[in-house]
Amino acid sequence: MIIKALFGALIALAACMAQSQPARYYEYVLYLRAAAPSDSEARARAVLLSRRPLLHRASDPAGVRAWEGKGLIPVAVEPRSFKGKPVDRANISETGEPLREVLGVAASRPVSALAVMVGIPQAASVPAYVEASRFAADIAAAVDAPAFLDGETGGVLQAVSLSDRLRLGRSADGALVSASNPPRLETIDAFTFEALHGTGWRTRGFRKLGVPDVAVVDWMPGKLLPFWEIEAVGNLLVSGKISAAPGSEFTVRTDDPEVAATLSGFRKGASAFLRFAPAPMSSASLLQLEFPGQSGMHLYERQMFFIDALLPSNYLALGAGPARELSMAVARVKSRLTDLRGHYASLKAQGTRVFIGVDMAAAVKNSTLPQRQAKWALWHEVSAWTPDGRVIARRWDGDPRTGGSRARFNPPIKIGSIEHSDIESDIPEEAIEDVLLIDRGGRTSGGEATDLATRNRR
Repeated sequence: MIIKALFGALIALAACMAQSQPARYYEYVLYLRAAAPSDSEARARAVLLSRRPLLHRASDPAGVRAWEGKGLIPVAVEPRSFKGKPVDRANISETGEPLREVLGVAASRPVSALAVMVGIPQAASVPAYVEASRFAADIAAAVDAPAFLDGETGGVLQAVSLSDRLRLGRSADGALVSASNPPRLETIDAFTFEALHGTGWRTRGFRKLGVPDVAVVDWMPGKLLPFWEIEAVGNLLVSGKISAAPGSEFTVRTDDPEVAATLSGFRKGASAFLRFAPAPMSSASLLQLEFPGQSGMHLYERQMFFIDALLPSNYLALGAGPARELSMAVARVKSRLTDLRGHYASLKAQGTRVFIGVDMAAAVKNSTLPQRQAKWALWHEVSAWTPDGRVIARRWDGDPRTGGSRARFNPPIKIGSIEHSDIESDIPEEAIEDVLLIDRGGRTSGGEATDLATRNRR
């Protein structure tokens, strides 16, 4: 009995693991018009059989689902039918037109479709992506499908987009996509970025090229979004210059064309290390980026270190060393904001005043000018901090550690029936780059970033 129960549990576990494994194929779901030819499925299959692909072979849906990566990549067509809110509310991305309206299918009727199922290449392959896109474009033309769903990105697009993708390469001259002209990974068509819970981002669509999608789980708020890093890593994966194995480390070099294609303004000859996390997110379908750094460094400090290694600092007017100090100080502030937000109410109840500083780059610029502004607005006193990160703050004239006062309208202004004397701002939490606390007894803590930004002023 025990053996039987154990055997049953193992079977259930295996089934669960099988369900959790990502599918080894992707789909282009071609939506059909209400007046689509009755032989649409036969026309689609005829396209598969009439072409002479180099990397794919005509198959059936069961063959695609069971494919284990050996031999030519299978491609198949499967009829589908959709109804309900997802299809009722779908709009064409490029035009905003309701999908049902474009198809001429009434809301009470199901939408017919043909899914072009394509096996995922076992290794990076731009030619496989190109060949599969042509298959899908040819089938869409054969059945007069006006729109399709990209199963990897979730986008509902005009069918002509399938052909357009073949010229969305890294080359700016519109040359056909090829191994020597790989697709641009920043497009919002074949490849997309999706926000994760919190401040993370991931890609969708890389699997069509035979490489995993890439994610940054927690990105430093308020800094240039990590799209350029993710795109650079994607380019390196597609080119075969780095391994997609979880746990592998690699170097990002600004002199590599795969990196230079993602963002202008890189420091020439610069380099920085990255690695793919060994767990928990790294898998055959999604790799999580990690930022190496010295022991004890917060994640945001490691990210700032990576950014500063490749891009010119906004604080270079201070000199290279002080600029790096300021960057790290800003990163440390950002690493503490979530915790500070959670404790703001109790701090306020204890009589502690919270001040925030923003735009250290502007503070650096002002402090290094020959004629500095006498009243540079460095600080804002927080009057409200909501759980979702909305900060209401009053501008402060002077340094709260040595005095100063709230900045006020003179005379006060009236908006509706409410008179306003304090100059208040609604400041996004991601814009905060320094924090200063002054407790009931006048003891202070923080202010490091502002002190570094204004060192030339003292």
